[in-house]
Amino acid sequence: MIFDKIKNANKYRTKYPELNKALEILENYNFDSLKLGITNINESIKIVKRNYIEKFQNIDFGEIHKDHVDIHIYAGQSNELFHFEEDPIWKKEDILEESVENDVIFVKTKKPENYIVLDEGKFALFFPGELHCPLIMDKNLKEITKVIIKVKIS
Repeated sequence: MIFDKIKNANKYRTKYPELNKALEILENYNFDSLKLGITNINESIKIVKRNYIEKFQNIDFGEIHKDHVDIHIYAGQSNELFHFEEDPIWKKEDILEESVENDVIFVKTKKPENYIVLDEGKFALFFPGELHCPLIMDKNLKEITKVIIKVKIS
């Protein structure tokens, strides 16, 4: 997991060319101009801008990806509270929902202990296998806009 200011994204170059390209996009793209939906950059990188509602109410859960990196970006409506586990332990019976097509598994988790706050000018990057869960901090809002860069790495 990487949590930092967007202006520092260039410090995190990796052995994955597509992830490096996504970090460049993170620094230079005008995300405010995006319409809701999916913007395909290439076969490995897409930007998703969507309305987000917390998926499972009153359940501690997180999402895990097998092949994709998620780069979450503040979209301007509310700070997001992320809980995360870098080495999650879960069993098949913990699965709440799974989509092979979207490379995501939602699993029940123990009470979260690790949190970060995603606010203006920052990003949160989660590597494959790192459990994470965005939560809306402003409880007066039931829905917010989210922007995520999804990067398939191998």
